Amino acid sequence: MPEDERLLPAGTSFVVKTMMSPAPDLLLVSLKQSDILLQTPAQPANAAAPSTPAESQAVAQLVSQLRATTVDEVGRGYDFHQVLPAGLVGVAISRCAALCDPDTSVYRNAISTIMVDGQLQLEVAIAQRTLSRIDITARCVAGVHHDTCLRKLALFRRELFGVIKERWPGCTWTELCLSSVLGPHGVEMGTCEQALRRGEESVSSSAASAAGDTATVLLSALLGSKAVADAALEPGVRAQVATLHFFRALAAGLEQLGVTAASAAFSDALDAALDRQLGGTFADGCRWSTELLTGGMASEVLGEDLASVEESAIDGGQSRAVALLGAMGRLYGRSHVLLDSAASSLDSMRAVCAHLLSQFPGLEATVRELATRHDLCDIPRLADAFALPSGMVVGAGVQLSEGVPPAHLHFEPEPEPDLEPEPEPELEPEPEPEFEPEPEFEPEPEPGV
Repeated sequence: MPEDERLLPAGTSFVVKTMMSPAPDLLLVSLKQSDILLQTPAQPANAAAPSTPAESQAVAQLVSQLRATTVDEVGRGYDFHQVLPAGLVGVAISRCAALCDPDTSVYRNAISTIMVDGQLQLEVAIAQRTLSRIDITARCVAGVHHDTCLRKLALFRRELFGVIKERWPGCTWTELCLSSVLGPHGVEMGTCEQALRRGEESVSSSAASAAGDTATVLLSALLGSKAVADAALEPGVRAQVATLHFFRALAAGLEQLGVTAASAAFSDALDAALDRQLGGTFADGCRWSTELLTGGMASEVLGEDLASVEESAIDGGQSRAVALLGAMGRLYGRSHVLLDSAASSLDSMRAVCAHLLSQFPGLEATVRELATRHDLCDIPRLADAFALPSGMVVGAGVQLSEGVPPAHLHFEPEPEPDLEPEPEPELEPEPEPEFEPEPEFEPEPEPGV
């Protein structure tokens, strides 16, 4: 059978997933497709191909210039999770080559060309990265040209999927957003879209280096400025999102900081303020987890058991108010799940933010006031949290001026005790010493002569 007519390419391997014997004479085996190639070629498919007569000196010169400077780079990776059919990459490269000018380098599994936008030169390339993945990238000298890079790589993307539709219909893939900052693994497109839906401005990845350092990239640099502008939230909702960002960052910072005199004093004061707002302590049955569950959402939708989170904080001698901040931040991070769940009545980011914040009016104002009172703003490990913009929201989207909590808030920090100055002791005047009058001097009588 010809290679292009086979359902799976030659050399595809499978591994045993499960094996059971439901009857004495019956053996049931399930298989899982593997990326291992049975017919190993002379050299790995993802190895760099040697230079060929088709290599362009202009492309090589541009690549050398880009390596020596800061660049704007946008890419898309497509992982098909199985070995690519034979000939698919070659046909895609030939289709893309038809769109290019003579300044093009063609290799066995890759093509790199120069595209121009006005005075700007871009290197656009398509290459087979691994046995199951194809990458398309575009880069140029730095200057906020990400939209231009996206527009240029879309030409190669259209040709690639035209070939896939013809030669490999029905296949599935995972799309990755690539950037020089994020490293070769990139970030899944679904993760970027979820962050955009939540009103985030950037996305982070801890796979950018072998050391596990976290790299952060603006969503506009990955998805384009138009996509970010089209998904922008209303000003009131953006203020609420800023509040939830602050809660999430502060809770994470306090967890890294551990127990210190400053953090313990802040946590105790915040716990006392939370008790007053709830009308009692945890022992009295007044719990914040009950307030967050008023929407009728189950733990499966929320991603965690909020009652257990609060109880664990109490049992561990930790602050349940700080646990509340962390839970609100995590629920915000799962807002796309809350919006898509049929068990949830929340249908917009405004509804999600209102559900999280309206149960605790004035919480951000209280947190910031207590943090200032206990000098948390001066702790380096918490600097990133306090550098975030303030939302200062109450209820379902009312934006307040930073640092000016309204008088009708129910969530107020514990006032400092008014200490009246002790009166100075009255000193009784010392009595003047009484002097006895000296006896009158009587002259001695003269002796008789």
